[in-house]
Amino acid sequence: MKKILIAAAASVIVSATPALANTANTTIYAQVAPVCTISAPGTTAINLSGTTAVGDVTAQCNNAAGFTGSVSSLHNGHLADQNGVSATQYPYTLTLGGFGAVPLNGTTSINSAQLGGNAALINATTFAMSVNVAAPNGPAYAGTYQDTISFTLTAN
Repeated sequence: MKKILIAAAASVIVSATPALANTANTTIYAQVAPVCTISAPGTTAINLSGTTAVGDVTAQCNNAAGFTGSVSSLHNGHLADQNGVSATQYPYTLTLGGFGAVPLNGTTSINSAQLGGNAALINATTFAMSVNVAAPNGPAYAGTYQDTISFTLTAN
């Protein structure tokens, strides 16, 4: 009986001793830098009639929530006398590859849904740009006629 009590006491002592345990965690991560940029050709001389390839517009945006953008023209799609002497203007049509003709009589909005979804511009995408100039809306006075086309791209 004494052996049974000693064995029982030993098992209580062993079970009363807390087990030693330790936990360690490691968190790993990687980052993708946010990018939302657009670039367009600089100043380009074009023909005053017919179509001229102007260059490429390149856009990239990797925001999971998508993006919005816009295209606008300082003179609403017209080449105007840079000195403001003549009221004559040359209307033109802007064409962007993937979009076709882009209206310039105000601001034209572009969003990720129009390009197929939020992932449409994860990699840099290039759109060929050209302009087609029509006949002037007045006498063809000597001078330099110009317009400024602005492109914006913003992450949502």
